[in-house]
Amino acid sequence: MSILAVMLRHTGLLPGGFLGVDVFFTLSGFLITSLLLQEYEVHGLVSLRDFYMRRALRLLPALVPVVILAGGAMIAWAPGWDSIAFIASVVFYTANWAGVMMLPQGLLGHVWSLSIEEQFYAVWPPALLLPLGVVRRRGALALVLSVAAVLTVVYRAVLLHNGATLRRLYLGSDTHADPILIGCALALLVAAPVCQSDKSMTRVRTALGVVGLSGLLTIFALAGFPLAYLRYGGLTVLATAVATALVVLAALPPASRLATLLEAAPLVWIGRRSYGLYLWHFPVLYLADAL
Repeated sequence: MSILAVMLRHTGLLPGGFLGVDVFFTLSGFLITSLLLQEYEVHGLVSLRDFYMRRALRLLPALVPVVILAGGAMIAWAPGWDSIAFIASVVFYTANWAGVMMLPQGLLGHVWSLSIEEQFYAVWPPALLLPLGVVRRRGALALVLSVAAVLTVVYRAVLLHNGATLRRLYLGSDTHADPILIGCALALLVAAPVCQSDKSMTRVRTALGVVGLSGLLTIFALAGFPLAYLRYGGLTVLATAVATALVVLAALPPASRLATLLEAAPLVWIGRRSYGLYLWHFPVLYLADAL
């Protein structure tokens, strides 16, 4: 769903589709935290070396050809140190901050989100391991992260009030952390013993999932950039993350009717290819628009 929203946004057909990135951030926070928790529960520790190796093998093979082709085209069209510096920032996963510094993004204008993701990968695993051995209550950690997500919204509002630019608010890792934090909080919450789901809760989870999915579709249809991001400190972003969390909650075992819907063959097909679609759709649409 997130990649479809983003692609439709870039074709001009879905105004709020830019929030599909925040859906992805929420899903990523949930997935990565869940994997780390599972490894910790089984082995009593997490191999950071293996974690980073898996991430590199997952991300780099698909990214390299995009950087070579799109980056080469950018340098050919606009040779200069600015273009070279931005391509270097893509390689070192700092493209979001390069965007804040107004470097030309061109055919790679969408990779800022990958940079935020990689920075999350770098910081979160060791940060999570520190309290896991001390704080046994996963729900308490989830609450801390939820509060941090709300404080991110307040932080954005303060920066906006003090004259921060849209690029700083939208591309900064610190100012775009709330969707990832919500995803991490959800993973910790469902791992807490008191929140272990059973069949009696399936209807409740399904109802929450329907509310979340309805909220996402409404936001995608009505939100507009940049007003939806700037207004109220970007509260729309937090709402998107919470709605996504409700959908994820409904999709967890035991299976609900909403989970069956999300497992439809076309959605699964797209989901398995979402990373490649995200990498290539922007250069293709960028060139199509130029032509």
